[in-house]
Amino acid sequence: MTATATMDLASVESTPFDDAAARREGWVVSGCGVDDTGLPRVELQRLDNPEPGEGTFSDDSDAWTYVAAQALSGSRLHLQALALVDPIERALIARHVHRA
Repeated sequence: MTATATMDLASVESTPFDDAAARREGWVVSGCGVDDTGLPRVELQRLDNPEPGEGTFSDDSDAWTYVAAQALSGSRLHLQALALVDPIERALIARHVHRA
């Protein structure tokens, strides 16, 4: 992420997340239990069972790539999604995007 995108993460964390907008694009931010230390896992995933009017991606990594690209272009929704996921997921997304 750019320095500007990183700074924007803090400002978007307090805004209510627009789950419907994310679902229309085909992805969700989802609670996924807890990790080995008891901390909550929050992941960015493709929408597995879209309803009419909702999109989807072929797999989670395609959703990651899309959301990261939109965040880098300054989209508040996508910046907020990256702010909401847990540090493990954020690192996995960053590693994936930098490999692609």
